[in-house]
Formats: sequence, C-alpha cells, structure tokens
Amino acid sequence: MSRDSNKGYHASVTSWNFEKRGPEVHQFEKRYDYAAFLGDFERATRVGQGEEKFLAWESGTTMLASDGFMGCIGIMIVGDGGAIIGHYSNTETDIRQAEAKLPELISDNSAALSGARAYLYAQVKLRQPDDWVSEPNNLRLINIVNNNLDITPERVKYIEPEDMMVDDNDELLDECPEDLLYGAMMVKHTSQSTSTTFMDLSWQVSAAGWA
Repeated sequence: MSRDSNKGYHASVTSWNFEKRGPEVHQFEKRYDYAAFLGDFERATRVGQGEEKFLAWESGTTMLASDGFMGCIGIMIVGDGGAIIGHYSNTETDIRQAEAKLPELISDNSAALSGARAYLYAQVKLRQPDDWVSEPNNLRLINIVNNNLDITPERVKYIEPEDMMVDDNDELLDECPEDLLYGAMMVKHTSQSTSTTFMDLSWQVSAAGWA
C-alpha cells in the first residue's frame, strides 16, 4: 500500500464510485478517472493538518485540497468566489485554533464566500457508520460555520482503511483488500463549474471491492 503526505491513497486504483457535490454540480454515483483525479490533486494548493486556507477563484482552473485524514476533521466552505479548507486533528488544541482563526478567515473573505455551501468531513467506524468518532468536536466546527455564515455544513463520512483489515472481533483478516483509500477532499473550480470530491465511506468501500 502506497501512502505518504502527498498522496494518502493506493496508487493502483483506476476508478470507483464517488459523490461529487458543489454549487453548480450535485450529482451522485458517477465514475471518476483516478488518473485525472490524481493529476488534479498533485496540482492543487494543499492544506496540511492543523491549517486553514482560503483560495480565491482565478481564471482557468483553481483547486484546493487536503489529504492524510486519519481521525482528523475537515471543514470545506465553497463560495461563488473562492473556498476555505480547514484540516484539524481531533484535539482541543486544533479545535481551539479553528475557533480562533476560522471566523476571521470567513470574515476577511466574506464577499468571495457569498452563496456558500459547507461540508464537515469526519470519521466513522466501518461497522458503526452512524457513530461519529470525533463528537463533540464535530459540533464545535459546525457551530463556527453556522455562527459566521448562517448555514449548516453537510456531513460527509470516511473511515480509517484499517477497519477493512479486521473482522468483527478485531482479528486480522486472512485476506485484506489491496486497494485501501485514506481520507482526502478537493474542491475544483473551472470557468464552467465548481465541484467537490470527497474520499467518503462509500467510495472507500467500493475501491476495496466490498461493494
């Protein structure tokens, strides 16, 4: 399995089902070319763990992305003129940072964030997909967006791929899936559309051959 700070997913995957959302694109279960996604991701402006960034849309193609989600929480805000991504560990230190810095970042770029949609990207367990691992910190991040933009983020689920390597008793499987995807998200703006891509639970399960 190939994983580093720049990729965070298995390099042999070619395509799989995913959810694609955005102000102008809101379609589900499309096939996505992995090579094209990887090419976009490598060219995107990156947001590391413990960071938050705003990126204004420019002429041509503009992309903002973050990866390496292993228990972390992501916030994505996509507006008519730009986007914000925040990537935070599930710790008091990082959540306090978000509470201190995200409101200012939103305020400083309020014009570009008109018409915004928002997403909270957070971990669940494969066998308990309705139980959010990082509560109540998820709610603290949701409250930041709600208080500053008067919108409620849509929740997007991901898992740590190791969940697919063990059985119900946490025993290592005799045969583990070869294609395990780690959490990542990206927003891409072109002159024609703005789209968001998440490595979510259904995408991870599909890539591993479980669906």
